[in-house]
Amino acid sequence: PLLSQGAIKGDFDIPDVAVWQIPISAAPHAELQERKIIADPRFNIFQPHYSPNGKWIVFEAVDKRSPVGVIERSSSLFVMPAAGGPWTPIIDDGNWADKPRWSPDGKIIYFLWSHDSFLNVWGIHFNPETGKPTGDRFRVTSLNSPDLMVPGHVGSIEFSVSRKSLVTTL
Repeated sequence: PLLSQGAIKGDFDIPDVAVWQIPISAAPHAELQERKIIADPRFNIFQPHYSPNGKWIVFEAVDKRSPVGVIERSSSLFVMPAAGGPWTPIIDDGNWADKPRWSPDGKIIYFLWSHDSFLNVWGIHFNPETGKPTGDRFRVTSLNSPDLMVPGHVGSIEFSVSRKSLVTTL
């Protein structure tokens, strides 16, 4: 199945963003079998990614009550069962967290996090059987100067993880 983000105009001209599952096997009329799988009226949902085993989805949730353009905005990262169910927090501390990515074996979730004044890549171990994070979050990069940093405008940032490399925008 394919994950698709959909935006619907909501209150105050802020779009409602949710995640829909669209079964590619139902093409050319897959839209007839689509279903909303991640939505909450309090949050806009971004960056959904299936785990390598297909059992979990990691995603970013941005609180809609935070005014657009305000520096103090925060976002959180969650994991949920791909079949639907409760959200398990990965990062929910009032800072900015973004771009969650699975390790190839599904046992680590990498993400950007503004734990200090700069965005850095962090990780947390994940148990693909229980769907829960294990242990403490750990820093992967130390990009803490204007000469070498992840840009603050996360819309232009991407990163990718392979077995041997992690690549991100600086």
